[in-house]
Amino acid sequence: MYKFEKDTRVDIGRRVERSIGSVGDVIVVYLGLKGILDPKDVYLLRTVIKGLASTAVNPFTEADRRRLLELVDKDDLTIEEAEELHRLAWKFYEEYIDKTPDAFKVLFYAAAMRGITYRKHALEKQTSQPST
Repeated sequence: MYKFEKDTRVDIGRRVERSIGSVGDVIVVYLGLKGILDPKDVYLLRTVIKGLASTAVNPFTEADRRRLLELVDKDDLTIEEAEELHRLAWKFYEEYIDKTPDAFKVLFYAAAMRGITYRKHALEKQTSQPST
C-alpha cells in the first residue's frame, strides 16, 4: 500500500511540475508575441542552453542535441524551425528537470523564440498585404 501512495505522489508531483512549466511556456510565448521580449533579451539563455545541452544523453539523443544547438545558434527562425526548437526543448526539459533546475531555461528560450518568430512572421504578412 505504501508503494502505491508513494508512486501516486510522484505522479502528481510530475503533473504539477509539467503544468507549471506549461504556464511559464505560455507566458514567455505571449511576451514574445507582444514584442515585449526582443531577440536580444534571450541571448543569455543561449549560453546556458549550450552548456546544458553539452551534457545531454538518452533519451535526448546526440542528433537531438546537435539540432537543438543548431537552432539555438540561429537568430532568424522559420515557423517550422521555431516549432522544432520548442519540441526539442520540451523533450530536453522532461528529461533533465529532475537533474538540473536550469532545464527550464531551455524551455523558456524556445518559448520566447517561438513567440518572437510568430510575431515577426505576422508583422511581415501584415506589411506585405496591400491596403484597402
